[in-house]
Amino acid sequence: MTDSSAGPAQDPDAQPVHTLDSVVAALVAGEGDLSDDQFRVLSDLGSGDADRFHDALAGLDPPARFALLNALVERERAGRLLDFSAIYRTALRDDDPGVRALVVAGLATCEDAGVIPVLLDAARSDADETVRAEACIALGPFALRAELGRLRPAAGAAVVDGLRNLAEDASEDPAVRAAAVAGLGAVAEPWVQDLIYDAYEAADPAMRVGALQAMGRTADDYWLPTLINAMDSADSDERYSAARGAGEIASEDAVIPLAALLADDALDVVEAAAAALGEIGGPTAVEQLEEYGSHPDPAVRAAIEAGLQAAAFTDDPLGLATMGGPFAPPLGGPQPAPASPADG
Repeated sequence: MTDSSAGPAQDPDAQPVHTLDSVVAALVAGEGDLSDDQFRVLSDLGSGDADRFHDALAGLDPPARFALLNALVERERAGRLLDFSAIYRTALRDDDPGVRALVVAGLATCEDAGVIPVLLDAARSDADETVRAEACIALGPFALRAELGRLRPAAGAAVVDGLRNLAEDASEDPAVRAAAVAGLGAVAEPWVQDLIYDAYEAADPAMRVGALQAMGRTADDYWLPTLINAMDSADSDERYSAARGAGEIASEDAVIPLAALLADDALDVVEAAAAALGEIGGPTAVEQLEEYGSHPDPAVRAAIEAGLQAAAFTDDPLGLATMGGPFAPPLGGPQPAPASPADG
């Protein structure tokens, strides 16, 4: 006879049900990496719960806090439909500038305009220049949204004015000013062009890189000669930014100069050039990429393959070539028109 007072039998294979309290307890106990279910518990927290989580994080040493928050950022960027922005906001109170810079970078993926005041405050007031620069970078997408009319005018004006003030502040750290210049590249105002000119003519390398980034974000081929010229720079950061900028402008005039960068000594420059060629697409870009398809360095081959895949999408975004039929674009570039009966 069984004892009915013992309650229902427990399934030994059943997964535990996680709550915020259990996740916090696991962190305090130092139980290591969180599971997928535990990460989901941390998504979309209210401000009170985010404060509780922040208090639990305070009991960890800085490297452990950084590792956990970095895992949140990576999960969110992987497109797992998670939102840790409430945790990032509370983590801006962290004493460690590396942690603050990390969570500001995490907020860069947040589309909620409610983070704009938080980012502006960090850009203006954080004691660490890396955090201030990261905040400017995170504000860049909001400047683009303002330019496209996808942000309330008051919020858009706050972003643009905030970035402009930082970019023009001669007493500010060059890296912060450069990030602000880059963030303003998408803003189609005459003073932005002057700002880019001045930054590119500055002696500080960071300012020149910020200017090159801004040139690409204008999507204006007016800047293409300057970008192509910068591809010959002795500074690999300038070559990298020039390649990326040319990809954003996506002019076929940049294909041959970009192809020269596929032989660059710096891998990140090669990756940027291959990605830019993929963005531009077309037979010539594909031909240039294919010349490096058998490169002995597997990292270079991976960059080339990514570029070729991007070019395939650029040239045929609907994938009609793989479907065949009358609507499929011709393979191998444009084909000659069929001969008319009179030609026979």
